[in-house]
Amino acid sequence: MKKANIVLGKEYAIREHRLAGTSFQRVKLLEHIRHNKWKAKWLDPNPGLIDYVESAQIIVLWRDHKAYLKDEQNASRLTDQNRREGYESGSPIAEAVFQVFDEMGDDIRCYRDEISGSPEAITRIRARAKDPGTSEPSWHPLIAKV
Repeated sequence: MKKANIVLGKEYAIREHRLAGTSFQRVKLLEHIRHNKWKAKWLDPNPGLIDYVESAQIIVLWRDHKAYLKDEQNASRLTDQNRREGYESGSPIAEAVFQVFDEMGDDIRCYRDEISGSPEAITRIRARAKDPGTSEPSWHPLIAKV
């Protein structure tokens, strides 16, 4: 989470080590100390403990942690599926796909092997990608439908 978006008094999900899949700890931020240091009170797993955390450890507001975990799980499943399908980052085919999306002139971005954009842009892309003879595009089940 960006330091500018952190608000004192709010509850956050933090990770001791910022690795996907590691468990969250629930803290309430009490004070900004300096630079990227924050004084925090633990709510779970060590209620009452007061210690310091760095901005990089603060992942998401606690109220949003379940959605964040779901996004992480979906990204992991998609990565696993891509690996099983033989996708290779940086391959000529991957580069061609990203070049096509970059040149579409729509609000679509390609970064680190992920394609993202506004819901409207994704809907337009999905409409263009439909299979002949079907009314719905053929998408992989791990890709969220808009």
